[in-house]
Amino acid sequence: MSSHGIFHLSNPGGVSIIRNCQQRGFHPHEEPSDGTPVYEHCSHVFMNPKIKFDVVDLRYCFQAGVSLKQKVVDAPEILTVIGKIPHLSKFLNSLYNCQYKSFFLAFAGLTEQIKLDRYLHLRFRFYMREVRTVVYSQFLESHKSVTIEAMAKAFGVTVEFIDPELSRFIAVGKLHCKIDKVAGVLETNRPDAKNALYQATIKHGDFLLNRIQELSRVIDL
Repeated sequence: MSSHGIFHLSNPGGVSIIRNCQQRGFHPHEEPSDGTPVYEHCSHVFMNPKIKFDVVDLRYCFQAGVSLKQKVVDAPEILTVIGKIPHLSKFLNSLYNCQYKSFFLAFAGLTEQIKLDRYLHLRFRFYMREVRTVVYSQFLESHKSVTIEAMAKAFGVTVEFIDPELSRFIAVGKLHCKIDKVAGVLETNRPDAKNALYQATIKHGDFLLNRIQELSRVIDL
């Protein structure tokens, strides 16, 4: 597969792998059991080499062990272009500095820019959801429990907004916490990292054994 280009999920192999993946953030995926790649080249998409554009890659925000400040906030290649997009500088720096009220204001302005982009507007809902997941998770990371009122105040929104907002993310497994409606408190319940690693090892071990068995049958033939 090419190291760069435009790709889409293979169907049904790649689509099935992504649909059943329980991991979060950016990570590699195992190949489908039918031997097809996860992604296929989009032969119907034309790339015009004369088009000029800038790409700001924020995947560093999600990679464990990578300094957001070093790789993104202070990166020269980002500093040279970040001022060209309204609200983007405030968006990034307020996220890094945990200034959530300022972040939401910049986020609202930045979403308007995304709506105007001919390519990004197609993924507008996905972008809105994933960014909110990141910022809510970052806020809750430093709390064992916190009142809904305190969280709403930190983000500059009302309790009436943040309560159903968090409920939707919790229901689909995006946030690891629960809401005590009586006390008006959020209680975090982060997953056990060791148990998750054990389950991942078992899963990949089973996949490896299946591939070895398939290979042995081919050799026997």
